Amino acid sequence: MIRTKQAMWKPYTLARQRGLALVVVLWAAVLLALIAGGVTRVSRADLNLARNLEESTRAELAADSALRTAIYMIVNGGPEAWNIDGTVYAWRFGDAEVRVRVTDELGRIDINAAPADLLSALFVAAGTVPGDATGLAEAVEEFRNQDVEDTDIADTGRPPRGAEARFALTDELQRVPGMSQVLYNRIAPAITVYTARASPKIEAASPLVLAAIEGREFVEPEDVEDIAASDETQALDDRPAALGEPAEPAKGFSGLLRVEAEGLSAGGSHFAREAVIVLSRRKALAYRLRLWRRGARALFPVPEDAR
Repeated sequence: MIRTKQAMWKPYTLARQRGLALVVVLWAAVLLALIAGGVTRVSRADLNLARNLEESTRAELAADSALRTAIYMIVNGGPEAWNIDGTVYAWRFGDAEVRVRVTDELGRIDINAAPADLLSALFVAAGTVPGDATGLAEAVEEFRNQDVEDTDIADTGRPPRGAEARFALTDELQRVPGMSQVLYNRIAPAITVYTARASPKIEAASPLVLAAIEGREFVEPEDVEDIAASDETQALDDRPAALGEPAEPAKGFSGLLRVEAEGLSAGGSHFAREAVIVLSRRKALAYRLRLWRRGARALFPVPEDAR
């Protein structure tokens, strides 16, 4: 029997079709695997983002709760019930740890009212060369004494104090020509815009402010105890406890206070909140807020990998 040409090529054609089908199936499997891998990566990223957001929210809520707790203790318990000398209080808020300190705002240097020589002394105490400090102090004085029409502060929509372009926030000091970010970070804990005093209250002054008043350079002590590593933090409960050695009670009570609160979640997320309050003698309004904003990390040590 003689096989036709069509019959002879049929097995080869079927084999070729099966091979092409196998290749298509393999490519489809690879494509589906790539799609599945992409979906998995996106899902994992979304999950991590959600977890980070949850941890950040926990830290923020803990810090805000701690700050309001401190205000409540001050308003209802008086200055004797809560030290206002910078003592750090810590406790547990759920699975987070919170730390709070309260200081007298009068212990800071008001950049709107301080004379140029005190500002220069502050810059020198923070490590600036005396000649540069004098020029920078003069620049600050010139900046704050400008007419509103001569500055762009009038364009911000924030009403100035009186007829001069005063600083509304300490952050605005960075706008002065010659003010570096490093210098500002050093003096930020020592300045204010809320006291309207030419000189700070010495009894409530920080070591940096005292160094400026005494006309010397401030040297950070090397033997500062790291309260984060102490055994006290291991035994915290839901009641505020003072960390470190108790300080002598602050003399006097101005009623103008800065409250700094920080929260650290169990997952390591951190949030800082700071407020400046004015205590009121009226029962209907126990205090007034002068400042409420996100703060800088100061009460918890910075992790090694973030330095």
